[in-house]
Amino acid sequence: MAFKKLRHLNRKKNIFLKKVKLDAQLLFLDKIKRREPAPFSEKMNIVMLCNAFGIGDAIVMSGLVNALHQQGHNITMLCEKRTAFIFEHSPLVDSVIVFEKTSDLKKMPVKSYDLLIDINDKNHLSPLRFKIIKALNPKIALTLNQKQYKIYDISIDYHQPHNHTSWRHRAVLNTLGYTDPVWQYALTIPAEIEATTAQFLSTLSPGKLVVINPYSTEQARDMSPAQLAGITTYLAKDAQNTVVYIGTPAQLEKIDNASGIKFSSPSFLHAAALIKAADLVISPDTSVVHLCKVYNKNLICLYNNKVYGQGYQNNIVWGPDYDKATQILSPGKRVDQITSETLVAALETSGY
Repeated sequence: MAFKKLRHLNRKKNIFLKKVKLDAQLLFLDKIKRREPAPFSEKMNIVMLCNAFGIGDAIVMSGLVNALHQQGHNITMLCEKRTAFIFEHSPLVDSVIVFEKTSDLKKMPVKSYDLLIDINDKNHLSPLRFKIIKALNPKIALTLNQKQYKIYDISIDYHQPHNHTSWRHRAVLNTLGYTDPVWQYALTIPAEIEATTAQFLSTLSPGKLVVINPYSTEQARDMSPAQLAGITTYLAKDAQNTVVYIGTPAQLEKIDNASGIKFSSPSFLHAAALIKAADLVISPDTSVVHLCKVYNKNLICLYNNKVYGQGYQNNIVWGPDYDKATQILSPGKRVDQITSETLVAALETSGY
């Protein structure tokens, strides 16, 4: 009991010391004085900070990119190589800055930015973002919930733990004066990738294409063999259904089921081209969930009951957020706690 209490106190001490260290770093990197924000102009060079984003975050960000592009602004995305492909083929984006490490600060392009958008709240990466803002030196730096820092000229108060994360982006648009923007995720797949995937699709039997993505980036969100067996057994009753599994080669090796075809996609965009052609998608992975919203796909998505930050519910904040998606919530912390009967019932309701 005493050891448990000691561990608890030590954990609290470490959290406190991390907070003190972070606050000290930001105090050192912050401006001495906040400048008066310049007025927004009709056409601006805008740079958006997307470093440390996952693929799903980047897809959601494409909604804000799309809305600002429709208003005539020039958009530059700063992101890591792992998500750069979401933007580098897009006609909505003028340029992409690939940022991997602190030394990349010295390679920042010499360009005048009218507006920098940092969609993040304060976190452990704030010191790095402060350095990036100083290196880019925009006329206006805009963020959310960080009015205590002078490096940001505008900080939007946003505290909506029960709204989808895209509403953070809409808050930015409202601040810029766009109260009724066009809001739609966007993804561009190069023609050669579309052609490669089309060749694979041509080998499949005619009928309904069901794409299953069983795995995610967290083990707690992975589907179980029992769940896969229950779904594919049910789908195999109708000869019109063709089941295709997607995932990394290592993930696909785990699947031992004769009721489906494995599509070892060379990239996320190849999987995206396959999903674009699908009649139904089943996935516990949020990057695939947000991708399905791009194409308004029939979707069954599996979520565990994860809560983070100040009471933010993952299944809402990072939920599918569109009508053709059926969201199934786990009774516990793991997706594999959802019964096969529940999944089959969702398939029956969806007409499969």
